[in-house]
Amino acid sequence: MYYAGTAVSASPLFASDANLYPGEIRKCDMAKIYQYTNTLYKVHMTGSQLKKYMERSAGYFIYNPAERKISVNKKIPDFLYQLFEGVNYEINLSQPVGSRIENLTWPDGIPVKDDIECDIAVNNYSAVSEILIPGTVYEENDMPVLLDSDIRSDIGGIRELIRDYIINVKKGMVTHEANNNWKITGIG
Repeated sequence: MYYAGTAVSASPLFASDANLYPGEIRKCDMAKIYQYTNTLYKVHMTGSQLKKYMERSAGYFIYNPAERKISVNKKIPDFLYQLFEGVNYEINLSQPVGSRIENLTWPDGIPVKDDIECDIAVNNYSAVSEILIPGTVYEENDMPVLLDSDIRSDIGGIRELIRDYIINVKKGMVTHEANNNWKITGIG
């Protein structure tokens, strides 16, 4: 969000056990937390388009109420599951895929309305394989708009941007604190 200048970002969770440790930030460490050499894109969309993209990602989860067990849809590769930042939301697993995102708000609690316009930071793969391809997430007459591609390529791809952000913006100080901006509901 920092480099793209957006209010929202979508980022894949490649490995839940990947971590950075105190000390020098090495290229191999960056490859652990961000596996691919993606670049950063900026896409303009409405609140309803954002929610639709989030709904696609929410289909990653499967809930078996008889066993009270949450699992993942093996038909969806892990890198297509997106974590969204810049908004608060709930994924209600008691609802069918496509109707699971609830209580979508901005961090201040104001609802994200369907007609609001916002910009979202995504990686190039998500942009060109899902968001900007008619019939994948959106229909031809309801497409988000690409505003910028390969943002800050002078620094490099997303791995290099993360490293640069930690070193030059955060001055080497990052914490492992979750902001709890999303949760799973409907699992009674």
